[in-house]
Amino acid sequence: MDPFTIAAGVGALGSLFKGILGFGASNAQAQAERNAAQQAEQQGGAAASEQVEEGNAQAATGAVTAAANGGGFVGSSLGVIQNIANKAMFNARTAAQRGRQSAVNAMYDASVSQANGANALIGGALDAGSSLLGGFAKSSAVAQQLAAIKQNRGDVSQAEW
Repeated sequence: MDPFTIAAGVGALGSLFKGILGFGASNAQAQAERNAAQQAEQQGGAAASEQVEEGNAQAATGAVTAAANGGGFVGSSLGVIQNIANKAMFNARTAAQRGRQSAVNAMYDASVSQANGANALIGGALDAGSSLLGGFAKSSAVAQQLAAIKQNRGDVSQAEW
């Protein structure tokens, strides 16, 4: 084998390994991002629950305070308690939405990583093919040049090369 073919083969192997390793790394990144999406969704739900619990605690404190002051559940005390509950639900919805949006973003990142992995694999295969074809072309060109040189010298025996 001539050195050009050997170099092309080594280059092709390197390109294939690079593509395979890029594919594996991108798939691992995609899995990490899917896990992050799951965690973001769970954290959003937990934050929403905390907001509801905090609102319920504030409303209960307000009701106890109103009852202790002889106000009971009438007038402005009831309005304050309702306002606290409404605010808690708004905060809970906001926290849940943030979690969902973070999860959607992480899933998008995962799909981008997966696509990058496929592209790395395809790119590695194309680079490998290009290396091989380039090596064979160079080898063929050198063989043609040697044949032309030998023919010009009058030596037409191909057994030597």
